[in-house]
Amino acid sequence: MDSGYELSMRGRLPMRLHVTDAVAGERHVVAIEWNGRTRGSQEAHLEPDGVGCVLMYTMSIEVPLGLRSLQRIYGEKRLGKWLDAVARVSTAVGE
Repeated sequence: MDSGYELSMRGRLPMRLHVTDAVAGERHVVAIEWNGRTRGSQEAHLEPDGVGCVLMYTMSIEVPLGLRSLQRIYGEKRLGKWLDAVARVSTAVGE
């Protein structure tokens, strides 16, 4: 696939995300690149669940050993905000 997008966050280098696999309504997989190097992947899978669906999201990022605990703390701190945003958008789409 030759598709992608860029994610820019205040105070951080932009990340480029290249779509490696996508099936509409089923899955979306991207390779994460920053500083010119692939550093991980993001995978979103949708599973039917009665009237709606369940979103399973996995992010795998290469983090140097010495920074892993800091990255985990940062991720946990930001996860709630990210999940709230996903819930708002997914609810709005279904209504």
